[in-house]
Amino acid sequence: MNSVSWFKIKERLKFLYQAHNAHGLHSPFAFELYNAIRRLLKVQKDDRASGSFRSKSCLYTLALCDYIKAKRILVISDQDEKYWSACFPKKSQVILVKSLKGLDVSERMFDVLFVDNQLIINEKERLVKLLDCMHNDSVVIIPHIHASKNALEGWEKLKKEMAVRISIDLFFIGLVFIRRESTKQDFLIRL
Repeated sequence: MNSVSWFKIKERLKFLYQAHNAHGLHSPFAFELYNAIRRLLKVQKDDRASGSFRSKSCLYTLALCDYIKAKRILVISDQDEKYWSACFPKKSQVILVKSLKGLDVSERMFDVLFVDNQLIINEKERLVKLLDCMHNDSVVIIPHIHASKNALEGWEKLKKEMAVRISIDLFFIGLVFIRRESTKQDFLIRL
């Protein structure tokens, strides 16, 4: 087994040991989010049983977008557009860009910003600028935060940004909120 596989196994075990379910959450926001996503995931798993395949990251993303009623979504990734069509509600406006370079985010507010985890490793300074195009209830979704040591380090640095008030590690994806009324909180949640 190569070192990356051992890293993922170690991270998964550490996550399972530290993460909470609904009973360990003492934040009303995190508790409500947990329960809403659990309900939506159950519905989507039933849909998946009927023949439509989605990865775990896509299921979590779709459930989260449904929960926050996302209308405008910014996807920053080099993946094909067909890949993302299964991850976001059809009624949402999805803007797909391959890089933060040249992205004009002035006067744009997005409900969801989906950012490839390579960007938090390679373009942290530009990623922090994306916080300016978020409103109070927006969320940044970062997939595969435990994929490698570099990805995990990028995630940890992003959580420490001043504007980030709530971070939620779901192992397969990381969520960042700027809810100004909240105190600084970091959660590890098992769904």
